[in-house]
Amino acid sequence: MTKMQTAERPVISPAQPADDLSKLIVQSVKRETGDVVRCARVFADRYRCNWWFGDGLFEPTRVRRSAFLRATMTADGLLLEELT
Repeated sequence: MTKMQTAERPVISPAQPADDLSKLIVQSVKRETGDVVRCARVFADRYRCNWWFGDGLFEPTRVRRSAFLRATMTADGLLLEELT
């Protein structure tokens, strides 16, 4: 029997994921008085944002608006593209 030879494989480091921009998106988007914006990264540069509103006494309970966004950081700042 012969020993099985193993070929040397190059070490490949995984690509670093892009920074999560959800907090910056929340600070950047337009909102109406009383809106609470929540944003979550779905994958890569895609984000789901919801504009919540309520009666002002408790946590917002209804979504007024929802959008699927592509967000990228450029030399000029945050670039948002609405995909929905």
